[in-house]
Amino acid sequence: MKCEWCGQRFVTEEAENEFEIECPGLLYNNFEVKLCGKCAIEAVEYHTEGVYYETCEECGCLFDVFEPNPSEMDVRDYWSESIICWECAEKKRRNEDDEYEEYDEEDEDTERLSVYDAARIWLSNGMDEDYCFGYSEEELRDALK
Repeated sequence: MKCEWCGQRFVTEEAENEFEIECPGLLYNNFEVKLCGKCAIEAVEYHTEGVYYETCEECGCLFDVFEPNPSEMDVRDYWSESIICWECAEKKRRNEDDEYEEYDEEDEDTERLSVYDAARIWLSNGMDEDYCFGYSEEELRDALK
């Protein structure tokens, strides 16, 4: 076979082995063009658009791995190591952000000092504003009454 980039003749199996050793997790058969091992490796190293495609393991769509990614998301799912398209990666990120926000809100509700406890601590520290714990001085004074 002849490489479409450099014009050199190559054996497909050798190119596949060379590529998959240098680029673990990627498959030589996902190239849309016939490339020798060296050119296939360069295509990945230089993030060349329009030559290497993956199938999203979430939604099944075929996508260009090196197409400009507006959301700067990674195509390899951090938790499962599956290959996912930009849209699925963005959906996962939004869902994770929502989960963290809910968790943070729950934490804030359960961990906040009562105004009475905060007022006692504030008073014992000389009414220093560093010990207001998110309450106003007026709220703390009222709690001390």
